[in-house]
Amino acid sequence: MIRTKTYTLLFVFLTIFLTNSNAQVYELSDPLKPSNNSLAEESLGGFLGIGPNWAGGTHFVECDSCYFQDGTATGFALGAIYQRKAFKSLYFGAILSLDVLNINSSYREIESIDISKYSDITTNPTFANIEFRHEAKLRLTYLGLAPFLSYFPSNWLTLRVAPKVSFPIYNGLMHTKTPTSKRVFVNNVEGRLRFTDDDTVVQDSEMDGVTSPHISSDFSLMINLTPGERSTFSIGYTQNVPFTQTSSFGEDFTISSWRMFVEFKILIQKAYKGVSQSK
Repeated sequence: MIRTKTYTLLFVFLTIFLTNSNAQVYELSDPLKPSNNSLAEESLGGFLGIGPNWAGGTHFVECDSCYFQDGTATGFALGAIYQRKAFKSLYFGAILSLDVLNINSSYREIESIDISKYSDITTNPTFANIEFRHEAKLRLTYLGLAPFLSYFPSNWLTLRVAPKVSFPIYNGLMHTKTPTSKRVFVNNVEGRLRFTDDDTVVQDSEMDGVTSPHISSDFSLMINLTPGERSTFSIGYTQNVPFTQTSSFGEDFTISSWRMFVEFKILIQKAYKGVSQSK
């Protein structure tokens, strides 16, 4: 959460700084020069992004004494965007997105088990301390709808804020417990542990208590190019800040993320010249 607050503050400070800067007059011309971009009355397009997910708080599993923290994984986002001019350099629109917010978490624990069930050292009940690695793979995919406001301090730069309402469309949680070593010693006799998939899988089901709808907000910064007179191509960074817990089956459990993304839009109304805000 500290990382999320840091990115949010940086975004706010950058917005304040750029709002006080002077906008320039630009026209469509050379697509290799982003300073020649101009704004469109109305546009429609799509985007694709990739970046890390990370967990805050603790999430539970069906095992009573198993708790998972500090999970991470690579996430993805793709979707469609509609944008229209409100006035001057301010735009509004909506984003429909598919967001993959997977998380992998793990920890190690020593447990006393009856090794007669998992080795050929002895057939008599014999207990030994074995170190296990617990891993939880949480798979969450959301369908999100985000109305937004975009501000263009200059035509090649976009700042965007998009409050988002998301609904989980896929939910899967697998909890496994595997020994960190297959070797075991009992009375100075070495043996090997044998665990089948049925022995290692503790839980394979949906996660309980997943919040629906989930409320968050995307804060984005984009660099705009014009590959053609009727299209724009943007390279951007977006930070997602969650306002609700990901699941109630945990303690303050949330998933945050950021994405580097590309966005391509087709102009469906003609472009116009940017107007200088101050001389």
